[in-house]
Amino acid sequence: MYEFARFQNSSLDTSGIGLWTDYPCDDSLLPAGARMIGWANPEVVAFCFLPQEEETVFLVDIAAPAGEQIRPVAASFLEFLGVLTVCGTVGEMLRLLYPSSLFPEDAAPPCTPKQQSILRAIRNTYPLPPIPDPQGYLMAMQEKFSRESSSQFQEKASAPTKRASGKAKKKKH
Repeated sequence: MYEFARFQNSSLDTSGIGLWTDYPCDDSLLPAGARMIGWANPEVVAFCFLPQEEETVFLVDIAAPAGEQIRPVAASFLEFLGVLTVCGTVGEMLRLLYPSSLFPEDAAPPCTPKQQSILRAIRNTYPLPPIPDPQGYLMAMQEKFSRESSSQFQEKASAPTKRASGKAKKKKH
């Protein structure tokens, strides 16, 4: 968690690679007790830590079908940054996590000079572990949570906060 605290206190702007850390968000959209890392798609896709698994980084996709809203993406914050730097952008990381039908078949464009600068700053600042195969790494993280344990985990982690349940009621009417 030390490295995450360093990241939070840094002036590094990662929005250029698709990770918004200073976006004003409604935490009630996240599972109760979640600790926000940043948004990939504000108000829809977030990366966070959950109380049950304090070191593991999770993706929370509130637009996904029930039972698929929470996915583990990295065993630690440094591994999350390692996957992100190999992928180049959060968009490319999502491309590896979701079915290809959600993305155009074209390959992702190369990183811009600004994105390369952000990625270089991350690599130069944090002791990142090598992640030679980001897709294999992400799939292995998914497999760690079997369907059975995942649904039990999702049920516990998806417990809405009081504010979120209040909002949900308002939206239904």
